[in-house]
Amino acid sequence: MVPTMAAIRQHIDDDYPNVQYKLKRIELGPSAGSKIEARIIGPDPTVLRTIAAQVTDILNADPDAVNVRHDWRERTKILQPQFNESQARRYGITKTDVDDLLMMTFSG
Repeated sequence: MVPTMAAIRQHIDDDYPNVQYKLKRIELGPSAGSKIEARIIGPDPTVLRTIAAQVTDILNADPDAVNVRHDWRERTKILQPQFNESQARRYGITKTDVDDLLMMTFSG
């Protein structure tokens, strides 16, 4: 690895630990390096997230591995409102009213 690239990688890792970046030499001619991609496929996101963490740990154990990452990002909560037709009718609210309110609130 070129000393300048090592210094830049160290600077980014130290000062910007949450940044995902790709740093590579400009190559003229045949490729000088190798890339590794692991694709894990399955129906259970919890299991896939666990396997992704294990693969990341294995790759990070190699001192020559740089910028190891996965595309699972952080988990987010999903709200799924349940519309109670009979109670809404008592208050004079329709499902369209609730749909419009939620769309305006979350979409702007």
